[in-house]
Amino acid sequence: MKFFPAAGVKARRIIILILGMFLMLSVYAAAATYEQFKHPQGDFSITYPSAWQRSVGLQTVRFFNPTDRKVEISIGGYPLDRKDPPTAEAYIESSLNKAALYGYRILQNKKITLSNTSATRLEYSSKLGVDQHGQKTAERSFNDVEIVISHGSHYHVLRLSGLTADAVGIMPEFDRMVEVFSLGNPASSLPNSRLQ
Repeated sequence: MKFFPAAGVKARRIIILILGMFLMLSVYAAAATYEQFKHPQGDFSITYPSAWQRSVGLQTVRFFNPTDRKVEISIGGYPLDRKDPPTAEAYIESSLNKAALYGYRILQNKKITLSNTSATRLEYSSKLGVDQHGQKTAERSFNDVEIVISHGSHYHVLRLSGLTADAVGIMPEFDRMVEVFSLGNPASSLPNSRLQ
């Protein structure tokens, strides 16, 4: 005599498989903890994986995955000096011009909403092995994603840049960071700016 009919055994296996997947996801979610970074003047805040390294500079914060430092995520406040484009729109135009100059293929140029504010997402791919500074790379493909958002008298650029194979793996985390990016009260100008 069979204790379970064949259909019941299959159903139990599927249920056990699904429960196992939920258990694995909950263990992963518990392991993936996040820290919050708040701009010292309250200009913005963002959360990032707590295992990542952070480097804070003059109006810039960089995040690195310690297992793969070939990809960098950064947030910068602009303009810092007269060499920087004065507005978000001028920055976007300058960035698109540089992309064309260095042979980047524009994968995306679209309006998005970030922290209840209109922003622009630019995504480039280099097939010539040239990074965003015009330097040749050992690899053949390099990716750049820039999110440009106006904030009072200045603007922020959230950027992911790195070799394509590595950037693709970090992209979901970058997109998560962009989703939780939050603007604070805009300053009339950036502290430590040479434009004051």
